[in-house]
Amino acid sequence: MIARILAGALIAAAACTGAEASACFVNGGILGPKPSRAERLASEKSWSAYRVRERILDSRRKWAAGIDAPAILAEWLVPNVRPIPLQHSDCAPAKEVDLGDGEETADDWLAGTPYAGRAEYYEEVLWNYEGPTPGPACNAEVRARFADHLRRRLTPGELRESYLFLAARRPDTDAVVRMTAFRSRSRRPPLDWRGADLWTDEQVRRWLRRQPAGRALKSASDLFWAETETLLADSSLLCPAATAAWPALQAALVREIQALEEKYRAHMAGKPAS
Repeated sequence: MIARILAGALIAAAACTGAEASACFVNGGILGPKPSRAERLASEKSWSAYRVRERILDSRRKWAAGIDAPAILAEWLVPNVRPIPLQHSDCAPAKEVDLGDGEETADDWLAGTPYAGRAEYYEEVLWNYEGPTPGPACNAEVRARFADHLRRRLTPGELRESYLFLAARRPDTDAVVRMTAFRSRSRRPPLDWRGADLWTDEQVRRWLRRQPAGRALKSASDLFWAETETLLADSSLLCPAATAAWPALQAALVREIQALEEKYRAHMAGKPAS
């Protein structure tokens, strides 16, 4: 069936060439007039409802197989409290959509060292570094704390309903797209909640207002951020484990850079005078 639809779409697209292209529209392999805005919205709404139904079945299977719902909900519901490295490439899709202000760069990794501000000269070392960096490590620690908070605040039934409801309405993409975002790119509460599209956005907001599990989850989230907001200005309080671990990781990076410099000096010393 999919092959026939694609084949029909390709044939229709080939037929719409030149001046004819502006007068026809390919829709599921059917050649016809361009749909109105109302028709497009109706089609998108229908597709959204179908996707929700399919994801409900999938989420039920995953729940039955056994999952760590608090940890998964933390991944979906805690936006980045610290900037992360972002991917800038036309050759690969983004790994994560980060709506907060700022970006972590390799210069941040060398801050406070003799190599601060000179990251561009040591790309050979920095590009190959795969260990934790300050921003992602801090974000992960805050999410782990949020997961523990949910385990204390929500009943097993509330956790189950929260997982099943949100799993069916989260954005459908290979990149990490969280279901909350700090307002105005500030990396500080309040948070806005969202689904995958216009219709799931409204479903999520209505669920948070009207359903017991939704209200319980929203209340737990609000309490977490009320307790966490005062820590946001100080990483040693916000994510103490990640903050304590970074100096040793940074020192290892510096040693690699020093080894690279020594190798370069030895190479230059062996060159004949020009």
